[in-house]
Amino acid sequence: MHAILGQAASHLTATSETDYSSLALSHRLKAIKGLNEALSKTPRTGSDGDALLAACYALTFQTANMKDGMSEFLTMVRGCGLVSFQLLCDQVDISFSISPNRHLEYMQARLDNLPAIDADLYQGAVPSLNAILPLCRDVECLLSFHGVLKDCFETIGVDTRAGRSNLSSLQVL
Repeated sequence: MHAILGQAASHLTATSETDYSSLALSHRLKAIKGLNEALSKTPRTGSDGDALLAACYALTFQTANMKDGMSEFLTMVRGCGLVSFQLLCDQVDISFSISPNRHLEYMQARLDNLPAIDADLYQGAVPSLNAILPLCRDVECLLSFHGVLKDCFETIGVDTRAGRSNLSSLQVL
């Protein structure tokens, strides 16, 4: 609750004429203290794991409204990942799963009987992607993203499912 209240106070400070920053900081400190206490206890239920991650995410989002919040943001993002990883290692059944292939596992059965994609919708994609390649300007992540998209659209004309599953490699970028 304190994480949500801290987030709300930070947001109000950023978007209104009233300064709630001391209240935001007070709730933030209480939320971090409670989070640390909760992290020190085991075993955990799925609800406990969800609450831990929700608090981590709320504290992370709060940093967007904090002055000089970048180092806090990086710390909290790392914390979200560490808490998620630990919960997954402990096999706690959480709603907030950050497993790299979780979405594929969830969608696999839904992808089995996909209809063919209308050729008019994808045939212009590769020439369009080639036209924007110079905008990537040798930036590695942009070039990688461009390559994955191009491969996806080249494959989708041959096999709809294979083309769509190529999009899963975008998660790594």
